[in-house]
Amino acid sequence: MTETLSVRDKILEKLTDLFASIVEGQPVERPFPFQFSLVTRTPLTEESWKKAFSLGVHDTAEEEEEKADVIYCMLSVVLEWRATLSAGEKPSQRGNLITNWLKYRLYQDRTLGGLCINCVSHRNELYVEEAEQKRLSGAIFVRVLYRYRRGDPWLRV
Repeated sequence: MTETLSVRDKILEKLTDLFASIVEGQPVERPFPFQFSLVTRTPLTEESWKKAFSLGVHDTAEEEEEKADVIYCMLSVVLEWRATLSAGEKPSQRGNLITNWLKYRLYQDRTLGGLCINCVSHRNELYVEEAEQKRLSGAIFVRVLYRYRRGDPWLRV
C-alpha cells in the first residue's frame, strides 16, 4: 500500500496534533495554564480572534541537500498564536508565558516521534502595541531537520 502523506506532511500533522492535545491543568507535574480553542494547519484568519486561544501551524520554506541516497531537509514552520487577554493582564508577560509554554511543549519530543532528526525554535516574535490591549498575538519560528530517501518523499530514513 502506498503512503498518502509525505514525511513533510506527517511532520506538520504531528506538530498540529502536539499542540491540539494540550489540556489545561495537565500534566500534573507541570500543568499547562491554558488550552487552545482552535488549532489549525493554516495561517490564522480574523475568525481566530473570536477564540480565547488560537494556534496556526504552517510551513513557509524548505531547503534540501542531497548526500548519497538521502535528501536532508530543513523545513521552516511558523507557530502563529493569538490570545484574548483578561482584565489586568500585562500583554508582554502573558505573551512571554504563552511563548515559553509552546516551546516547552515542542521540546518534550524534539524528534516528533522519530519523524525528524531535530526541531528547534530559532526566533520568537511578540506583537505588543500598548499596555492595556485586549488581544495579543505572536509567533515562534521553528526549524525542523528531517531526511528521506532520494526520489521517495514518503519514505523517511
